[in-house]
Amino acid sequence: TGPLSDRLGIAALRNKEVILKRNREMLARNQQALKEWLRKNDAFSVVCSPLSPVAFLHYSMNMGSVELCERLLQECGVFFVPGSCFKTENYVRLGMGRSCGDFEKGLSVLSKWSNEALKKV
Repeated sequence: TGPLSDRLGIAALRNKEVILKRNREMLARNQQALKEWLRKNDAFSVVCSPLSPVAFLHYSMNMGSVELCERLLQECGVFFVPGSCFKTENYVRLGMGRSCGDFEKGLSVLSKWSNEALKKV
């Protein structure tokens, strides 16, 4: 795979401005979508860095981060990394490097699931 990796790397470097522009635009759109989503979802909060494609999403549900992540994955197909992996409970690692449509769909699924989970508490 060495020669193939080399060729892909060279292609990426030759097109780095196009790739970086696309990624920065996607990140900005996803961060804006997240801000709008947070206004409607009081059980969550986050502080975003404008240059980071990763954030830690805080949630206010009486559930450990591993349980929350396992349930979301099993019940909805939505993947988060539990905050406990970073020694921080009541947080999940949120990646914003997905296509905007997929990212917004994931937030929508999370809203629906969390609203149901909060009703059961």
